[in-house]
Amino acid sequence: GGSAPIDPDPSQSAATVMDRIGQELIGDHLETIQKMQTYLDQKHSDEKEASKMREDMRLNDGMIGLKGEVGDLKGEVGELKGEMKDLKGEATDIKRRLTGLQEEMSDVRDDVRAILAAL
Repeated sequence: GGSAPIDPDPSQSAATVMDRIGQELIGDHLETIQKMQTYLDQKHSDEKEASKMREDMRLNDGMIGLKGEVGDLKGEVGELKGEMKDLKGEATDIKRRLTGLQEEMSDVRDDVRAILAAL
């Protein structure tokens, strides 16, 4: 507090001087309290900012974790697609074999007809 030193004025009563000293001390004290309040507000604000940063970092770590999981899932989907292609290939082979069997059955029928006709 930048209070000027008090020069007691002999024309003032002791009570008036004491009152003036009291006012100035209270003024200094209030100024100190306000400075402390400003400091505490700033500290609280800094702590909130730090807390928010920590939360952001946690969220960021969470996002990195999720990206990893998504990557894993994409890999699994890729594997499933590969397996589906393999199954389609196998289904195509089976269809070819069935067609081959049908042709053989047809040939056998023709052979049976020929044998029956020969009897």
